[in-house]
Amino acid sequence: MKLLLLIGGGIVGVLVGRKLFQRWFNHLSIYSTIWTVSLGLYELKLIQYNSIIPEAWFFILLAWFVFYLGSIMVLRAGIATRHASNYATVFKEVIDNSQRFFFINSKILKRSIIVLSVLAALSIGYHLFVVIHFFGGVKATILNANLLYVLRLRGEIQEEIPYLSSFALGACSLAGIYTAVRGKLTFVGVLPLVLIGLGGAASMGRASIFIAGVLFLTAFLYAPRQKLQKLSILTGLILAIALVIGVLTFISSTRGLIISFKYENPSMEILRRTHIAFVPSIYFYFSGPPVVFSEYLKAGGEKFYPGTYTLRPILNVLSKIGLFEPLPRYQDFYFTPEPMNTGTYLRELYPDFGPIGMTLFPYILGILLTILHLRIKKRPTLMHIVLQSHLYVIVFLSWLCNALFLGYYWISFIVSLFVSLKCSPKSIRGNKVQNGLP
Repeated sequence: MKLLLLIGGGIVGVLVGRKLFQRWFNHLSIYSTIWTVSLGLYELKLIQYNSIIPEAWFFILLAWFVFYLGSIMVLRAGIATRHASNYATVFKEVIDNSQRFFFINSKILKRSIIVLSVLAALSIGYHLFVVIHFFGGVKATILNANLLYVLRLRGEIQEEIPYLSSFALGACSLAGIYTAVRGKLTFVGVLPLVLIGLGGAASMGRASIFIAGVLFLTAFLYAPRQKLQKLSILTGLILAIALVIGVLTFISSTRGLIISFKYENPSMEILRRTHIAFVPSIYFYFSGPPVVFSEYLKAGGEKFYPGTYTLRPILNVLSKIGLFEPLPRYQDFYFTPEPMNTGTYLRELYPDFGPIGMTLFPYILGILLTILHLRIKKRPTLMHIVLQSHLYVIVFLSWLCNALFLGYYWISFIVSLFVSLKCSPKSIRGNKVQNGLP
């Protein structure tokens, strides 16, 4: 019964988002889809999970509600423009991309993507060299993929030059915009994705690859485009998405992820029949975080200074120069009963700001995303699209963790924002798209 309610509520949430924003790809529909999938998989109980406590259910549903509330408040109040009256018909208005000018400095944008990619390639190449030399060859590295992952977690193997590889992540949203206005997938457009894929394969990490895909896709879908041949652009999108999924699959398979669990339900055998060994592990990663959040609340959680998770990248820098006590490298594990240490973005918000923070954060996030959506729709700029794509990362990762405590997320945000300002985008209403690209 609870599963049917979740699915029904999720479908309603997706349709409401579609109605409000006149497009399927919007932050409300995505949030509802992700959380419906995560909680729905939990309710399948293919692993004999501990029950999510009522307090955890309350905060999950409250965050869901205020996320929508923040968006609706903006739409109704019309605060995203100086002329609020222009939004009297915001629910019906559909502005065709061909009715907007979108001026960017194409040369600086293209060069910026290349420069960021080259700098990241230096770091990723160095890391690949260190890893291959450590294991004695490419084949040996692949065979020891899980050991490589463990050594990286322990900090026992040299990683990339600090944060330099994140420059490729910063180039992903720019590459999405570049691809949109060019109308086809080019070498420059796909280069940052390839580098992030290589970096992920070198460290057996998947988070940065997933974030790269979100940044590219969001920027591409929100950037004004010339009239394109649907087949051409669809082919390019499929290739980009296939690249991300392919690398994620390679990492998941070579890492030898868990294919059986001590507390699994006999029905888990259904997933194993897919003949893809890591599918049960994928189920665990998608369904487990809400249970971890519940167990975290039940245990009382860790005791940190307010803002520790949200400001973690800054505190890490301060700790390296001796101005702050070093923070734990990774979060504590909780038993669901299977061990896991990621407990949705609410887990990081609770120790940082308490119940008030878990309410205000999604509310403010909904407000910001809606304001950006309306401004991009009415008068797009490179900076707004970059901001929008990075905030979408928080939405896409909300079932797992808070992206704000990831250092490479902030590097990506700062670098791409700097480039967007450097390119000095301007946009005005007109009769056709002019993107300035050759």
